[in-house]
Amino acid sequence: MWLLDHNIKIKCIRVTPYELNGQILLDTEQIIPIVDAEEYLIKIANKKQEEFISKEKNQTRHSLRIEFWERLLQEMNEKSDLFKNISPSKDSWIGCGSGHSGLVYNFVVTGNYARIELWINRGLQEENKVLFDSIYRYKNKIETTFGDQLDWQRLNDGKGSRIAYILKDVSVFNEEDWPQMINFMTLNMIKFEISLKNVLRDVFKK
Repeated sequence: MWLLDHNIKIKCIRVTPYELNGQILLDTEQIIPIVDAEEYLIKIANKKQEEFISKEKNQTRHSLRIEFWERLLQEMNEKSDLFKNISPSKDSWIGCGSGHSGLVYNFVVTGNYARIELWINRGLQEENKVLFDSIYRYKNKIETTFGDQLDWQRLNDGKGSRIAYILKDVSVFNEEDWPQMINFMTLNMIKFEISLKNVLRDVFKK
């Protein structure tokens, strides 16, 4: 069992010789592990090995994300105070308040893309959709100020909604992509917040 736990598969076979009509015959019997239990023991060992590999993989991913966020926040804080009080995280996102309850500016990174977003979740689904629609009425003004088209995700079946800007085909797990991702996210988050700031103020005045 100890060997199997360390991914070392071993068998012990008992060999018994017999003489029959001048010939030597060998009778073999597997005694470790017991035949009936072998499949079960191997499955347990394989599962433990998979869990160990998965844990190591997660720890590596967490370490990479923390290092990425440290670098991003360092560069962001040189350009803006928006994320000044935010700490690095092992998660795939970090966020800061917009000055309005339930509206958060997020940086998001995965193995496939980098994203900046305004996440809208004030509690009730209906309220979130009404607020999204109110902001959407300013779409042309927001995108003109920002300088590009944004991804407007009402997410009808979900509780929250988001407004996003995405850089595809990059991975937080590939350090060669980090400079491009950090530059994209920091510069565009600053423009993004500026383009939404006055609109959010007007929306909440109504």
